[in-house]
Amino acid sequence: MAADAIDAVMRDLEGKHIVVLCDSWYPKKKFISKILSHENADIICNIRVDTAIYDLPPARTGKRGRPCKRGAQLSLDDFACTYSRGKFKVGHRCVKTKIFGDITVHAYVTVSESGARRLFICTAEPSEIRFGCASHTDDPNTTVGDTDREFLPLSLYSIRWNIEVGYYEHKTFWSVAHTKGGFSRSCQQNCPANPGRAYRIS
Repeated sequence: MAADAIDAVMRDLEGKHIVVLCDSWYPKKKFISKILSHENADIICNIRVDTAIYDLPPARTGKRGRPCKRGAQLSLDDFACTYSRGKFKVGHRCVKTKIFGDITVHAYVTVSESGARRLFICTAEPSEIRFGCASHTDDPNTTVGDTDREFLPLSLYSIRWNIEVGYYEHKTFWSVAHTKGGFSRSCQQNCPANPGRAYRIS
């Protein structure tokens, strides 16, 4: 369904650079391939920390044989997380992955104060991203020089995070986090101005 929605949206956004933001539920081969089939689309996503990532292939030696598609397999420990971004330390490097095929992607590892780590992937070149909301955010990564622009994909991803938090809070308020049909009952409980009357969103 998500992959089909991409085609529907892209028909109305021809000529614009589209960056799809998603969490680790969506980055599967079919969904990724659908996005990358559009020349004007890229993806920034959170992926599982145990996803196999690889260094870039070594330079060709001129010897006979098929050249390597990928370098040595990497772990999160191979990222130098020295850049400070709020309460997180961040590391970045260009890598290869199986789920993104043969293209080179930008990988980011964030480390929280508690030591928890997350892995993000961006298919766009950070220097080529034009962030139209830069003047409406306090995030310094959207407004400063080249060093911080390297980490701009994480600033974009934070927009998706804010939407998710708001969505979760609304679900919690209406008590529909665990049931599809709970909206009517929730309205009855949370709309005292209309006792006994329920509204359904379809």
